[in-house]
Order: sequence, then structure tokens, then C-alpha cells
Amino acid sequence: GVDEVYLNKCDSLAAFAQTPNRCIPVVVSPTDGDESQVALFPAFDADAIPRDHASPLPPQLETLLEWLADALRRPLRGIGLGPERNQMRLFRTQH
Repeated sequence: GVDEVYLNKCDSLAAFAQTPNRCIPVVVSPTDGDESQVALFPAFDADAIPRDHASPLPPQLETLLEWLADALRRPLRGIGLGPERNQMRLFRTQH
């Protein structure tokens, strides 16, 4: 099974800020036989993506990451914030 999760391409989620509802849609699998639903998370602008490790993540991305870790019931150990290796942010604690 999966012990921990790394999520790449988080910077690409900024494109959803250009959509009419400015939300990131996430398809949620049903747990009780119902149809899948779509959870909507507020989008963030590309200029909110941190350029260094000292800068905080956009609060909208923090919310999405916390939800994802809870939904998967697995710790989120790192995320990618751009195409370069140095744009990977690792988490020491469970996110």
C-alpha cells in the first residue's frame, strides 16, 4: 500500500484562478454507493506561489493539502512548486 504522498505540479493549480469560478475542482469518490461529487477549493494566483523555502504557501493551497492528506489518510511528505528540483518542498511533520 501507500505509506506517504508527494504531490507534484502544485504550481499548475494556479491556472484555476483564471476560471470563471476561481476554484480548484476535485472529484471525490463516494463512500456509500452514491455518485461521485466535486469538491471546490478556492484557487490562488501564480504570484502567490513561493519562490523560496522561507516563504509560506498560499492559504488556499494549505487548505487543499490538509484536505487531501485527511481524505487519503496518509501523510503528505512533499509537494512540487515548479519544474526545478529546488522547487520541491518537503514536510517533516504530517500535513
